[in-house]
Amino acid sequence: MESTEGSIPSAAITEKTIPPPTISLEQLNLAPISVPRRIINVRPNPKPAPTSTTAVPKKIGQKITSAWQPNTLNQKKLMQAKQAQREKINKSILQACKKYGVKYKELHGVMMCESSGRPSAHNTKEKHGESIGILQFRRETFYENARAAGIINPNVWDPYQQIRVAAHMFNKGMKKRWSCARKLGLCGG
Repeated sequence: MESTEGSIPSAAITEKTIPPPTISLEQLNLAPISVPRRIINVRPNPKPAPTSTTAVPKKIGQKITSAWQPNTLNQKKLMQAKQAQREKINKSILQACKKYGVKYKELHGVMMCESSGRPSAHNTKEKHGESIGILQFRRETFYENARAAGIINPNVWDPYQQIRVAAHMFNKGMKKRWSCARKLGLCGG
């Protein structure tokens, strides 16, 4: 009998049949166990090498401004658009505060507490109905007060109209309508 290097000689391979167990569950006093019909072998996806989250200066003495920098033109444009929107919202808050005699810090603080400054914020899990937009207005409250604030074509999704209506409501002593105003202690008492 010849064998090549690294292979097993054919005479050494024997088949052996193992008989199935003949003990039943009743004999062992065990309760039956449900076994999933299909077992999926889950392997973790290969992950890229970890990258450092801290910025490292390329030159000695170089100032680091941020750990994350946009790496594509689209990300840069998106960041610029978001920054421009934040600036426009802050300018709108300043204008509304001057017009209605409201403190900027109070209105801005409520906005950040309610939606983190996101005009698209939408909370459908409120017990009294959905809350919409940058200042989380309920539709009825917004439209009722928008008319009182002199807005001709009110739109609850317009963040600038929401700021104007909120400033009007703050001026009329309706801060307590926002849970965040109560949390921030703006309602006095």
